[in-house]
Amino acid sequence: MRSLVLSALILASAFQIASGQTFTSGDYQYTLSNGQATITGYTGAGGAVAIPSNLNSYPVVSIGSNAFFGSALTSVNIPNNVTSIGSGAFIGCTGLTSVTIPSSVTSIGESVFGDCSNLTSVTIPNSVTSIGESAFSGSGLVSVSIPNSVTSIGIGAFAYTDLTSVSIPNSVTSIGSYAFSNSGLESVFLSPNLSSSQISQAGFPSTAVFYVGSVGLPTSMASQADLATTQAQLATTQAQLATTQAQLATTQAELAEIKTDLANTKTDLSSYFAKFPKSIKIHLPRSPWSKEKK
Repeated sequence: MRSLVLSALILASAFQIASGQTFTSGDYQYTLSNGQATITGYTGAGGAVAIPSNLNSYPVVSIGSNAFFGSALTSVNIPNNVTSIGSGAFIGCTGLTSVTIPSSVTSIGESVFGDCSNLTSVTIPNSVTSIGESAFSGSGLVSVSIPNSVTSIGIGAFAYTDLTSVSIPNSVTSIGSYAFSNSGLESVFLSPNLSSSQISQAGFPSTAVFYVGSVGLPTSMASQADLATTQAQLATTQAQLATTQAQLATTQAELAEIKTDLANTKTDLSSYFAKFPKSIKIHLPRSPWSKEKK
């Protein structure tokens, strides 16, 4: 009989976990899946928060949608076993100024840090492959480091920010519409893997200076075609420079030959005049360009 009761309790517990029941541990609410926890809510006072790596011995692997929505956080440290941050996880946390994203995170969801108006900088680890739609829209970002692991940037991901410069790595092959619209960008370092439509629709300010590598491009660049034209012009200029350098080298070689000929002529003249006695004065015709002595 005792064994039957124990089995029933185990089955009931398994059913509750499978059905996505919400559990509570301290200031956190969470659900379980395959023995792993996803934080779904936060009831704490805010301030500087270090999210625990385990809740009731279950490893925290995900932060769910709207989990910290509107919380009074000032800083947050996300544990190393978290792999994903759900949509709107920290949206509206206007007091948030600092966030530590671990290298275990592979994706940043939609509107994760949206409207975090005091979040001025963030370092995205090189484990992240995608930045979701409106992920940082309306935040106070003035600087961001996008790693070479990111392949896609979602629609409006960095719209309405105070970014002044951004470098889009070569790994990025997809960038959503209005990703950088209404931002303060002054310089943009572009990935050559982006299509003309992606560049033109990304919402880059028309006043920004665009770069590929260390080469400055005109601020009027509106498409990949303009970029190709500028690169062709650069290649032509480099070819012309190479030709000029070759011509200069030839001229220098010719001058060296003339200098050698003059030295030989001087030696020949010295040998010739040495044959005459010193008492004989040799008068050479005056050059028509020489000045008369007064």
